[in-house]
Amino acid sequence: MIWLVLERKNDPPTFRTEFLEAYGAALNQYQLRIVTSWDELTEKIRIFEERLDDTIIEFFKRLATGNALGKAFPPGSPEFEECTAWFVGCRETPLEPVLKFEIFRTSNYIATTTVPLELYQFTERTVETQSGKNRGVGELRIVNKASKMWPVPGF
Repeated sequence: MIWLVLERKNDPPTFRTEFLEAYGAALNQYQLRIVTSWDELTEKIRIFEERLDDTIIEFFKRLATGNALGKAFPPGSPEFEECTAWFVGCRETPLEPVLKFEIFRTSNYIATTTVPLELYQFTERTVETQSGKNRGVGELRIVNKASKMWPVPGF
């Protein structure tokens, strides 16, 4: 389940803890997500329609952005922080299926990059082995801000 809370400049959304806990308890069999823009909403729908784990996709968005832009905009630079990767979908290529991402700086298209679907599947199996299949079910989470987490802890 995805909840759209539009973010306003200089007025970040706030949430009452007791409301979120009650919401999570009532819907404890669902993955619950909060998004703050229409772009994030459509991306989440795209991720879930492909039956992918959005937490893993967010990790790969960050990794793909760093690989595609690392020399032009080094991670941690102000230019890099202005960039956003969006998941476009799964695509077949002549060599292998891939996850496709488009990278924008503010609203300007910068690049397209891909990650092998096999790498995603390996990561998903590893996470399931370590954390279980339905981790986070019933927890209301914002899972769309990975681009602000550089460097990735422990990476």
